[in-house]
Amino acid sequence: MKKKISILIADDHKMIRRGVKLVLDSASKYNFSIHETSHGREVLNLMEEFQFDIVLLDLSMPDLGGIEILEKLRNVNSEVPVLVQSMHKEENIVREVIKYGAAGFILKSTEDDELILAIETVLKREHYFSPEIMKLLANNVMNLNSGQGVNFLSSIELKVISMLVKEMTSDEIALTLNLSKRTIE
Repeated sequence: MKKKISILIADDHKMIRRGVKLVLDSASKYNFSIHETSHGREVLNLMEEFQFDIVLLDLSMPDLGGIEILEKLRNVNSEVPVLVQSMHKEENIVREVIKYGAAGFILKSTEDDELILAIETVLKREHYFSPEIMKLLANNVMNLNSGQGVNFLSSIELKVISMLVKEMTSDEIALTLNLSKRTIE
């Protein structure tokens, strides 16, 4: 029996929503219950009305952007993991996404199998960032040593990111830093 997952796809482009739905429908081991919206305020309304397992959120939408939605969800202590999808990969945007608690960040250029992997990872309460985003974060960490990086992460978070770039698992990082796996995630 396929595992049922309730997902909200929030993107102002119908073609993107349709493409994501096609990818999800082709994931043979899951049965996705899909809701969708093209407006930011409706994301919040739908989250009050339905219980989602995950939200796939575009950053650029009419009436309320993705960063504002993340901030509002954080203020109501929402436990629903949010996977941001965007064509934007600027450092300041990535910082905001992390600051407001997104569980992950993928680019709209992501391949189908990476989208499924990102969803699976986030559903396990782990974080997922596209390789390009991880490279951006790693470069920032490396630049901190030269004084050029932006100091928006704690020293532990910086260590975790550097270990993630080395493709260490949450378990390996937790063991290395003598922290719980849950803390790492």
